[in-house]
Amino acid sequence: TTSTLKKIDALRRYFTEVPAQDACWALHIISGSNIPTKVNRTFIHECFCEFMQMPMWLFKESGYHVGDRSETMALIRGPIENPKTPPGLSEFILNELLTLKDKTNEERKAKLFEWWSSYDEATLFLIHKCFSGGLRMGVSKNLLIQALAQVAGVDK
Repeated sequence: TTSTLKKIDALRRYFTEVPAQDACWALHIISGSNIPTKVNRTFIHECFCEFMQMPMWLFKESGYHVGDRSETMALIRGPIENPKTPPGLSEFILNELLTLKDKTNEERKAKLFEWWSSYDEATLFLIHKCFSGGLRMGVSKNLLIQALAQVAGVDK
């Protein structure tokens, strides 16, 4: 939505309805921060091209047309039958993303392949955004403050 009031209401409802740990991680991501996985985007893109059996130039060219590499990967992978339901946000970050720091590149690649084989496009898009920290959804820090102030019942 482009409505400021609707954005604040949606954020307020989200932060009220989810577990506190999920809300904290969502705030981290919505604020534009990435998840510290020690996995860089180049590695992810190279693994993705290997997974999809496509040349890097085609992936890059597709990314130029889409305008967002995270969305490009989700769109290229496309829908799958019976996608796996992902765990909650904090559970996924703590038990999956943050554990990548201690893995070898081969183990990281295996984990990426597992996700690309298991989750729907929307979930993959969000996973990819956790690496890049570039989740732009038209929510300023001021809107986040307003929503959180409403949740807490305090003045912004």
